[in-house]
Amino acid sequence: MKVKGFRVHLHREFTKNCVLISPANLYAVLTLNWMLDAGQSGLPVELVEKIYDDHNGLQIVADQGSGRDEFRVVYVSVDDPEQPVHLLRLISVLNRVTQVSISIYCSGDVYLQVKDYANENIQFVIKKEGRGLRRPVILHYDLVITFGPGALHFIRQGIPVMIIGPYGFGGEVSPEYLPHFIRDGFMGRPGGNGGEIIPAGIVQEELLYLKVNRPLPSFLQQLRELVSELPFKPLSARDHLVQRARRFKQQLYDRDARWQLKPRIASNIEIVQKSELSYIQRMYINDTLAVVNSKKLPFLHHIDSQEDCTALHARSSLSKSDFWKYIYMFWEKKIIVF
Repeated sequence: MKVKGFRVHLHREFTKNCVLISPANLYAVLTLNWMLDAGQSGLPVELVEKIYDDHNGLQIVADQGSGRDEFRVVYVSVDDPEQPVHLLRLISVLNRVTQVSISIYCSGDVYLQVKDYANENIQFVIKKEGRGLRRPVILHYDLVITFGPGALHFIRQGIPVMIIGPYGFGGEVSPEYLPHFIRDGFMGRPGGNGGEIIPAGIVQEELLYLKVNRPLPSFLQQLRELVSELPFKPLSARDHLVQRARRFKQQLYDRDARWQLKPRIASNIEIVQKSELSYIQRMYINDTLAVVNSKKLPFLHHIDSQEDCTALHARSSLSKSDFWKYIYMFWEKKIIVF
């Protein structure tokens, strides 16, 4: 059949010993076999898109009526023999995040295996199972934590998704890093190792950051559009976003262009003044990221996206190299954004 002017070939199965069609004029191969080895099948690896979704019938909806102070997170379990092991690793991390409402959506069998390890800040929602279920299950949450290609199911619904899986902490799915997650099957940190440690402090920091900085509708719409284009077309919007991110980094390190950038303090950061010292902390968890001398950095309180780096430097007595050392340090620690 033809879709939007290009051919799509549908076949039930590809095996390593049998290629049913010539890949010469092939645009893409869609397969439900996640373990398909494209190389052994004689298919170009970059043309193979594996489709997998074990969340059919589950719909997550952001509750527009809830207050902005409430941030509801749900971990959606995956149909995997090792799911109890994955879930216990995650519970050991989420037990520490008491400032966020957290639920775990899983089967009754998994619940019985893990419930005694969860603190009171974690609630459980038991997955209804059975062939007689016809109505979709609708849950109201602001963020989904899961792993595996079923993450696409929630991205298509316009819900923010965070990946934590067997290969570690992947973080929030963004348009720029979506191709890397797809390449690695949404299994955790792109390039991660199986069973690697989940950094509890970073997970807590990311959740608290997202609680304050909700993804914009335009951000979620970009993700939905990119997912709807799978497999990605050459020169697609995804490539444009990646190129834009690269151009920004080039601009940030360009000795001439960087002076026109206008930084601002990230919205989850607060600056506490004590005598001549400024304590730069994350809100809610009071985690001090840096302590600086206010007299040495008088421009700190003027980082508000109104003044460019030329004006900020003029407010200091620092050399150009020292000024940029501070700017890069603030940027790498996510104290400032551009």
